[in-house]
Amino acid sequence: MNRLTKSLLCVGATMGLIMGATAPARAATSGSGDRVTVGPVEMDDSGIQPQALLCTALQKVDWPHISSSSSELATQAHGAWNQGNCKSDTANVSVQIDRINWLGLYVGVGVRGKGVIKSSAGRSMPTGKNFRVTAHYTCKGTKQAKFRAWVDVDVIGIADAANKTYSGNPEIACG
Repeated sequence: MNRLTKSLLCVGATMGLIMGATAPARAATSGSGDRVTVGPVEMDDSGIQPQALLCTALQKVDWPHISSSSSELATQAHGAWNQGNCKSDTANVSVQIDRINWLGLYVGVGVRGKGVIKSSAGRSMPTGKNFRVTAHYTCKGTKQAKFRAWVDVDVIGIADAANKTYSGNPEIACG
């Protein structure tokens, strides 16, 4: 069974005016790390108050796993999204597999999955190329290695800050 990581994505076109100017969007996370609020925020005397001005969507990424459809030993991960209350039902979605290197840093490997895809219903990972994108890494052997994946969803027609939802980091026999 594949594991799936999800996070909320709050997006908006502009940020509240602060002394006649706009500022870039900021990201804020809750203590549990499973909800991400991204997009416009409004300032007041008490500090920054994250607030979604336009819509909230759900980013989805499954954990890297050995491919069941590749002709050679490979690791893959999928990215998708659910439109939540966003009016747009399409988004630019990117998913990437990272592998931990000898310095202990994650480095992107393989082919990044990219596409303009439709929103998928529910919280689970959908099937079919119209509703998800796939990242693919051809294994260099069968030595155990740690991998993770991330997804970035950009809802079409709505500006948002860059943010990623990361999967867990399983060890896979794909060194």
